[in-house]
Amino acid sequence: MIYYSICAADVPSVNYRGSEGWLNWVHYVTKDSLATSDAYPFSGLQWINDVYKPLVKEINTLGMTMSDGHKPGLSDNQTTTLTRLFKDPATSEYYIIAVSNSNSTVSTAFTLDSSLGIFQYAQPMFENRSNLTITSRQFYDNFSRFQVHVYKLIR
Repeated sequence: MIYYSICAADVPSVNYRGSEGWLNWVHYVTKDSLATSDAYPFSGLQWINDVYKPLVKEINTLGMTMSDGHKPGLSDNQTTTLTRLFKDPATSEYYIIAVSNSNSTVSTAFTLDSSLGIFQYAQPMFENRSNLTITSRQFYDNFSRFQVHVYKLIR
């Protein structure tokens, strides 16, 4: 599994609208940090094809969505999960980027504020998974160690 994605800087003093850069959130696994069941990490041209190019695709897909900074209205029940809610200024669609900082499997409950309106599903992006049902403004997902999920909220 590849552990990477993008996230807005989590620094309170940063003016997100005036920000001129990205925080590229990467959990790169080295040979020494692997569990015995993990695959060997990517290197060289394999890393470019399997990590860098998909990362650039994510940035191109979400770049304008993130350009307006993260929004209030999202909470979760894990101290090891960094979550951010974004609204695409062009389409008014909402996206969530969630990054696990845990070295073990974590189950996270996400709660959406009622001010956002009603959503039916959280659609995992960049993964081949089914939509997650949102019930009473909440949905749940699991993260393997250092895993990242990106969701598009569907009304």
